[in-house]
Amino acid sequence: MSSTLLRSASPLAVLCAFFASFATCAQAQALAQAQAPGSPTLASAEQPIETREVPLYARIVVLGSESSHGAAWASEVGATVSLADVVEQAILCKHGAVARYTDSSRGRDPLVDLERQSRLAKADKPTLVFALDSLAMSVHDAGEHAPERLERALVALKGIGAPLVLGDLPEWRDLAAQSPGGFLDARKLPSNEVQARLAARLSAFARDEKAVVVAPVSRLWSHLERAEPLKLRGNLWGRAWLPDLAAKDRLALRLDGGIALWVLAADALCRARVDAPSEVLVFDARELRRRVYASRAKEREALEAVELEKQRGPQRPPPPPPPTPAEQERAKREKAERQGREGG
Repeated sequence: MSSTLLRSASPLAVLCAFFASFATCAQAQALAQAQAPGSPTLASAEQPIETREVPLYARIVVLGSESSHGAAWASEVGATVSLADVVEQAILCKHGAVARYTDSSRGRDPLVDLERQSRLAKADKPTLVFALDSLAMSVHDAGEHAPERLERALVALKGIGAPLVLGDLPEWRDLAAQSPGGFLDARKLPSNEVQARLAARLSAFARDEKAVVVAPVSRLWSHLERAEPLKLRGNLWGRAWLPDLAAKDRLALRLDGGIALWVLAADALCRARVDAPSEVLVFDARELRRRVYASRAKEREALEAVELEKQRGPQRPPPPPPPTPAEQERAKREKAERQGREGG
């Protein structure tokens, strides 16, 4: 405002003009911030969450072994389900279908499986890869050779060329001692010294590669081992609910254990990366279980229909219809003719 106008205007008019100019500057500053790179615009803030696009979550792949494959979870849901289904239901924003390359470790080499899974994942050109039990299963029974197997696993994962969320390396010695004759063989587990070397190598790998997040999944087995309540991102599993997380051996995870695995990984991811928004993810374990169960409704109905058919057994053909009057009359004549011929 010019000095001539200021001298001629009333004090009230000058005060109004001052506040008007201040508001205009504030609006301009807010607009500039909204248009800055990496800042959400007003349109994106008002955009429905299911149509919002988050580049990191666009094409997710889940790799893994026993705890990711979820072979035993079918008994809880009534249909096949895996960690990939948990991840699928946990992402609310727009994204492609979560791909899954997992295998049961029973009678297999998890490291060989991981190398094959990594090649398949690379072909998908993923934007994000979860491998939450792959490293642990690749080294758990290798003893002093575990470092060499860990290197092979890290090379395979690095070759995918995508951001990685890797589970850390649980110490399962106490679990093995508590379940003699179970899946874990204490004689084959890495020694404490080797375990420390493995953890240091994984930390160095994550530090050097930058796009690697290490999720503290060992925390889950630590709580199971000590039978301590587990609190994760607003979820609480008290001692009475710990059996919902894992089987009796406290190693093989149930569906709730898989959900807890996801919560640990997603929490670590969102804390580590600014491009991993948490508001488009589901962390509530009860809601996630409901969503996973509902997502398998059609498959469950199809399996129930097949089972019902099995219970009914083979269907007998319907009885033939009764003969018509004309057919009955013809049958009588034919019978009389036969009797006549036989009598003659």
